[in-house]
Amino acid sequence: MGILLALFSSRNRPAMRLMLIWIASCYLSLSFLADKSPRYIQPWLLPFVFFAVSGVWQLLSRRRALAVTALAGIAAAFYVPSLTYERPYLQGCAEAARFLAGQPDSDLLFYNGVLNGDFIYQVRKYDPDKRRMVLRERAVSGRAITRALGRPADPPTPADIQEMLLALGVRYAVVDTGEFSKESAQIARALQSDRFVPVKELTVQFNNYRVAGTKLLIYRPKQAANTSSTQLVVPMTSLPYSLHLSIPELSGHPWPQRR
Repeated sequence: MGILLALFSSRNRPAMRLMLIWIASCYLSLSFLADKSPRYIQPWLLPFVFFAVSGVWQLLSRRRALAVTALAGIAAAFYVPSLTYERPYLQGCAEAARFLAGQPDSDLLFYNGVLNGDFIYQVRKYDPDKRRMVLRERAVSGRAITRALGRPADPPTPADIQEMLLALGVRYAVVDTGEFSKESAQIARALQSDRFVPVKELTVQFNNYRVAGTKLLIYRPKQAANTSSTQLVVPMTSLPYSLHLSIPELSGHPWPQRR
């Protein structure tokens, strides 16, 4: 509505043009990115807020009664549903992160499942010095295993995933049972072998029926490998090259290192 009013208004034409160019440039630049995330809309927020405020200001200056009535209706439309809104509630990831943060040898973790963002957030909460690094499923993808082990592994077998996790020096691996992809099934089979030991099982409590009842399964290898010279190759979909990371430089000590 604010954009329509701005197009037919003779006031602040330079500012209006700047905001329209801002929106168009954001749209064009982000359209070429392969990976898209909701957070990418943040650069767009300012021009849209500008047009919203501009529209309200124009209505107030011309038709005050209509503007006040419209604003009251909009406020009521958002306020009334908020009284019955059930805030998301999640329990389980915090307990897993707290448990792992209390283990002295948990500098390198692996997580696979739909709750990866919640788990990583909780790890950062209980590990403010960032001593722990969390790897995700891409670290054991067929492409990553092929590059690291020097043999074809696409798609990877449970044995390939086991060897990759041990080669990386993963201390604890966490999987949640809410992920049903083929890759996740292979990771689960890899951890259910005699080379890994189940440590803890937690039940997720969540007011989302899709995730409620999910189990968090924590494993550790029977014999952890040395990570003093481990390099991790992370394939990137939005970059023309892969990332080469040194695990010893990123885990096991406060990050970034204080000199």
